[in-house]
Amino acid sequence: MSLKIEELSEGDLEDFITILSNAYPDIKIETPEDRKRHKERIIASLKSNARVFGAFREGKLVGGARYHDFKMNFYGKVIDVCGLGMVAVDLLHKKEKICKEIVLHFIEYTRNRAFLGMLYPFRPDFYYKMGFGFGTRMEQHRIKANSMPMRKKENIRFLSKEDVSYLLYCYNTFAQNRHGMLIRNTASFGHLFEDIQNRIVGHFDKDNEDKLDAYCVFSFKPTMPSSMPDTLFQNDIFVKELVYNNPNSLSQILTFLATQSDQVNNIIINTQDEDFYHLFPDPRNGSNRVIPSVYHETNTAGVGIMYRVVDIPILINSLFSKIDYEGRLKLKLTLTDSFYPKNSGTYYIYFSDCKGSISDDREPDIELVTDISPFSSLVMGSLSLRSLLRLGLGTLSDDKYLPTLMRIFSKGEKPICMTPF
Repeated sequence: MSLKIEELSEGDLEDFITILSNAYPDIKIETPEDRKRHKERIIASLKSNARVFGAFREGKLVGGARYHDFKMNFYGKVIDVCGLGMVAVDLLHKKEKICKEIVLHFIEYTRNRAFLGMLYPFRPDFYYKMGFGFGTRMEQHRIKANSMPMRKKENIRFLSKEDVSYLLYCYNTFAQNRHGMLIRNTASFGHLFEDIQNRIVGHFDKDNEDKLDAYCVFSFKPTMPSSMPDTLFQNDIFVKELVYNNPNSLSQILTFLATQSDQVNNIIINTQDEDFYHLFPDPRNGSNRVIPSVYHETNTAGVGIMYRVVDIPILINSLFSKIDYEGRLKLKLTLTDSFYPKNSGTYYIYFSDCKGSISDDREPDIELVTDISPFSSLVMGSLSLRSLLRLGLGTLSDDKYLPTLMRIFSKGEKPICMTPF
């Protein structure tokens, strides 16, 4: 039976929400009030940057997903990217390759708009087989509040809905200086204020009280190790989002967190900054686990955001529009993309005068062979070329060109993404 994928009307959302509630029981769409609230959120996203598509079989909705049109900082340039979220399949139609067809439709949707797609995987291996490569891992640090660095605290206050313009300016300033960050609009901050547990504090420039330099979204969580029953005044602070635009503003936010040590045990911070642990004299996470020989556990980490290149020629012209190499080199790039064969093939790239472009020259100096998944991680910067080759995720026909190709591919930045979708 054929499957038809088309954009959903508002009248189809009730059926889609039913599919969502069964596919993702953890989001707890259980009561009429839950359904109404979730529907309102979806409708709000449609007015911002999202579209919802449904998969129909014989006129019945059997699955669907939400597609997002984003702007991303791609090595200092703002580009269009597409995000895939809320992929859900009717429980009665699992294992019928409906998700596969939705992902293929999303890839075509993306290809008509951008060269890059992204998603948060419910199963990383599932999407890796579909050609998505891993991004930068998320690290969770659990720092004792009384061991946080502390200095004089000033120009910090709580923020409310009335301060959204300050938050937007602060966040987008941060995003414009960080590869991988998605540009936000005012509506993007709605979820921060929907959760009544969220507190938001910000640090303002001492010379300009209208300039927000940093903010922190956090909530309190009970501290409940297995040996401790529930008691009063045993809490941790969980930092959901930390944005800062200079070292002083970061220091001010950390000082604010440190001053909560009289009633807070731990400060829990999620970050994609792999150097973040250098901030703390004691970066241990309190587990007391030691990795032989004598490496103290500092954090837990997990894979999340994944990226996929969907249009190689356009990617090449964007990625290599400016490179750190003035010489000349002809590269033969051979890619395998079994899930989306349009990407598979051989591409000849000519590097000259600090840029690279598609070439008709069929006599290359060097050939790089790899698969679309690690290649997507390579172009995003979450996987280096040296590591790709060292781990056997690709081959290079002549190692003497590796230092040159490292200069060409390496931008010195790993991508970070702070926007859930």
